[in-house]
Amino acid sequence: MVPAPPGGSTDLGVRIVAGQVSEELGVSVIVLNKAGGGGLVGMEFVRQSKPDGYTLCGPYISFVTLPILDPKCPYTIDDFDPVCRHVTQSNVVTVRNESPFKTMKEVVDFAKKNPGKLSYASSGIGSTSHFFGETFKQSIGLEITHVPFKGDAPLLAALIGGHVDLGFPTLPGAFGLMKGGKVRALCVGSKERSPDFPEIPTIAEVGYPGVGVDSWHAFIAPKGIPKAVMEKLSMAFEKALKNPTVQEKLNKTGLNPAYLNPAESKEFFRNETEKFRKVADKAGMIVKY
Repeated sequence: MVPAPPGGSTDLGVRIVAGQVSEELGVSVIVLNKAGGGGLVGMEFVRQSKPDGYTLCGPYISFVTLPILDPKCPYTIDDFDPVCRHVTQSNVVTVRNESPFKTMKEVVDFAKKNPGKLSYASSGIGSTSHFFGETFKQSIGLEITHVPFKGDAPLLAALIGGHVDLGFPTLPGAFGLMKGGKVRALCVGSKERSPDFPEIPTIAEVGYPGVGVDSWHAFIAPKGIPKAVMEKLSMAFEKALKNPTVQEKLNKTGLNPAYLNPAESKEFFRNETEKFRKVADKAGMIVKY
């Protein structure tokens, strides 16, 4: 179950891996999309499914951010059994091609001299790009107005149209526009440069270490999966992600294979929760009823 619409990076990543997992297990793997509520609809469907290993969810970062942002979120990360984290992807700081900003230093210098005059677009409240933007602001002490959109496509349309000054989309989302020269990337938020755009520096390289936020995708199951079933699933996903053809397909979409086993994934989700909660608290992102 993909808790996102068809065609996006979450959907593509799941479908690429699921095809190979089907071969590893020798059974058909059917991918269904159930979008809505920032991933909540699909995740809740899976949470309430029978924990037999036949129904899995392929969530993105909202898996850990929704319980942080909304005290009334019906689940916690402990209501699921992690199968694996399978890919990561970079977010990128972009400006429209006509923008006067050529470097991150120019952006920071202007923002410091003109508090509140710049705006940045994210792909939605609680998205990786939102947390990237807020981490960037908090780390440097900037006042930049956040403008949320429903995904990378409207974010980038607003950026190109001059309605916002900066955009923090995912690299896969901005890939085509960057190649076509419609938007200019100032840096990537990952620890390493993108192999597709090796000329673009990382945010650490331009002077702001510890500010970048990577997006990621995972596979989770309803709580209570039998140990033997989880071991079989985990082995199938690990083999699938080591397959050279799968890795090549993922890389072509801007997704980086980054397998973590169930225990490693559980620890990763806890660390991500702690990290994002600090940012959300400081930025006042948490819903108050």
